Amino acid sequence: MQRLELDADLKINFSLVSVPNNKELKKLLTYCLLLHQHAHTITSTSSFTLKDVLYAQYEWVLLFTKNYTEQYRTDEGFQQHLLDILETIEVELGNVDWALIQSFEEK
Repeated sequence: MQRLELDADLKINFSLVSVPNNKELKKLLTYCLLLHQHAHTITSTSSFTLKDVLYAQYEWVLLFTKNYTEQYRTDEGFQQHLLDILETIEVELGNVDWALIQSFEEK
């Protein structure tokens, strides 16, 4: 897998989310927000495609959701966000690679 190198000046806006005190959850949330807030920058300054970024968004939100649920409780908002990402994938790419989604779910 390629490593993403980004400009250190990229800022992540945490103002619209509650940042967990848990270090691991905060790290996962940071990746989720980075991919969401800077998708255009990532695709325009690297070899990553929109497809790469959208599936990475799904994977990181899924990891965050699973960890959050294990430590606290199920949050329907996170589940809805996963569905929203799938909808975006379908609209932007024409279809969803369900085998890839399943591989994320099984991790």
